Amino acid sequence: MTPAPAWDQLARDCELLPDELRVWSRRYLKNHRQRYESDLRLLERFYRGGEVLEIGAAPCQLTVVLLQRGYPVQAVDLDPDRFLPIIRKYSLPVIKCDIERERFPFERARFSFILFNEVFEHLRIDPIVHSGRDPPGLAAGRFAAERACQTSASPGAEYAQSVLSQEHCLVPPRTRV
Repeated sequence: MTPAPAWDQLARDCELLPDELRVWSRRYLKNHRQRYESDLRLLERFYRGGEVLEIGAAPCQLTVVLLQRGYPVQAVDLDPDRFLPIIRKYSLPVIKCDIERERFPFERARFSFILFNEVFEHLRIDPIVHSGRDPPGLAAGRFAAERACQTSASPGAEYAQSVLSQEHCLVPPRTRV
């Protein structure tokens, strides 16, 4: 893959965004750079080829880095239009999709690696009764993860989930059987 991402350029790109997102995006990059680097190490370790699906793309910083690193990535987000200047600048393949309510707009068996990028803690629907074992919202996230894997993962695909808590936790990939 290519050299380290241009973090400084991503910070400058925040200036392309509307006022209400500019400061937030810059802070997000600063606070999540270590997680981005962890996600990249995870991909370098477990990626075996094929297309990557990034679920929860906004603010599209990781999407940019994945493309800079040479990964064939397709991204999905609930409201990608908020980051349209970044999407246009880098010609990012980001599709709008509500993963809780809509079918995935992809053919079956397309993706070999699925990355849930801090999605679970933002889900609003919990179709699985909370068992007490999982933090609130994680059951819904697992349902969304399973649905994504069933509908668009290729046989043997890996998936990883990045979940924010008091400490950053990146769950290692699991192979879909």
